[in-house]
Amino acid sequence: MTGQRVYTRSYPASFTNFNIDLSFIPKGVYMLQLTDGKRKHSQKLILR
Repeated sequence: MTGQRVYTRSYPASFTNFNIDLSFIPKGVYMLQLTDGKRKHSQKLILR
């Protein structure tokens, strides 16, 4: 996969639910990657 990182944010381990404001990111197709240090989840994200 190629590209560049457009947003990075860290949250305390105690956070289980949170909202991420991506309104400043241009419309397009992105890969969302979440990790807790042990597990990693990736998903395609389409901003319209």
